[in-house]
This record gives sequence, C-alpha cells and structure tokens, in this order.
Amino acid sequence: MRRMRITVRQSMIAIAILGVVLWAVQTGWRWYVYQRQAASHAQAVADCLAGIAACEPNIARARQEFPEKVREARQAPQIGDLRFRYTVNGVEKTVDDYVANLEEYITTMDRAGKNTQAMAGYHARLMWKYQNAVARPWLQVAPDPPVPQSVADLEEYRSPMDEALIARLRPTLPPTSMQPLESIDAPISDGL
Repeated sequence: MRRMRITVRQSMIAIAILGVVLWAVQTGWRWYVYQRQAASHAQAVADCLAGIAACEPNIARARQEFPEKVREARQAPQIGDLRFRYTVNGVEKTVDDYVANLEEYITTMDRAGKNTQAMAGYHARLMWKYQNAVARPWLQVAPDPPVPQSVADLEEYRSPMDEALIARLRPTLPPTSMQPLESIDAPISDGL
C-alpha cells in the first residue's frame, strides 16, 4: 500500500483554501447579522414615526381646546365657597385640578413626542450604519452607542441631521407593527 505524501506546497494550498472558505463564511454571517440589524432598526423607526403621527392630532386638539375648556370650567356655577367640581375615577377634583391636569397632559404629550422623535433619530442612525455595513460586510463595524435610558440621554442623542435622515429613509421603511391608537379624550373630556 502506497503512503500518501503531503508536501509543503500542498499543505500551504490547503491552508489557503481553508482560509478563504472561513473568510467567506464569516463575511456571509456578518452580512446576515447586519441585514437583520438594519431591518430591526428600520422597524423601530417606522414604529416611532407611527407613534408620533398618532399623537400629533391629540396634542393639536388639546392645545386648541385648552383655552376653551379652562374658560368653561372657570365660568361654571359656584355655590357658596365651593367651586365647580367633577369626578374622575371616584375622586372629586376642582377646576384648578382640572386646569393643572390639562397643562400636565399637554406638557407630557409634547415631551413624549420629542423623546419619540429622538428615539427615531437614534434608530435611523443605527439603521443607516447597518445598511452601509451590509454593503461592505468584510469591514468591522463600530459598537453601537448605548440605548438612551433617560430624557437627558435622549437630549444628548438629538441631532439636526436626524430629521433629514428620517425623511431620506422614510420610503424604505417597513409598514409599522403598531396598532392604531384610539382617540385619547380621557384627560380633556372628563367632567366637562
């Protein structure tokens, strides 16, 4: 029986072929991971924008109705030294409570809209990064910045380029996975 002889040349060729195969597998895996990351961030951007679009009419309506609701509440009949009262979930509230609730509602909705816009910008930048990485999967990608956990973090991530980037990416976004919101009337219409 004849022994198989492996020369240095053959072993170098085998190692080179193995290296190319491993590089191709690693590059294919990176492409797959980057593609999934880009799709995940695209979905997050679409959801953020859908949330903003759902809340904007409520904010606009609340701002429009706020002066009228306050005027109606303040002109309500007063009996003795008791001011007009209304009940929310079994708790009696005064007009001043009502006005404060409306102001807080508008402020909270504004803040939520700005925070959601900042999160959309954060995800849009990551989506852009991973879409570029899909085109060049053989290159390393810098680590992602940490996900903003607080309002201060969101302020830090806001960028003037976010709106332009979101507008540019909007045609490529998937349909949103969010359920349509129903009208948020509770804080505005309670008691009046």
